Amino acid sequence: MDPAVVAQASHTEYKEGTSLVDMIREDLVAERIAVATYREIITYFGQADPTSRTMIEAILAQEEEHADELADLLFAVEPDTDNNTRRLYFADEIPGQSDAGQEVLS
Repeated sequence: MDPAVVAQASHTEYKEGTSLVDMIREDLVAERIAVATYREIITYFGQADPTSRTMIEAILAQEEEHADELADLLFAVEPDTDNNTRRLYFADEIPGQSDAGQEVLS
């Protein structure tokens, strides 16, 4: 479990933040990438493997909770970043967005 090898195989980039806000934002981006990955896995399993799909759906729910907590924390730490925080969500998660499934990540 060499950390360099694990980081290379990861779906997310691990950037070191220079402030608390940067660290929270980087964690939120990583959570959002994990959410997207779990959604893809669920689609892959579809009806072919309902047991695995159900397990991944439970993990997805936890990841979505983590992302929501980080978004709330980011807003609490820097309330003027509401517009920036909204960009870290997927369009289908923001009320009023019409491009369902399109990433809003920047």
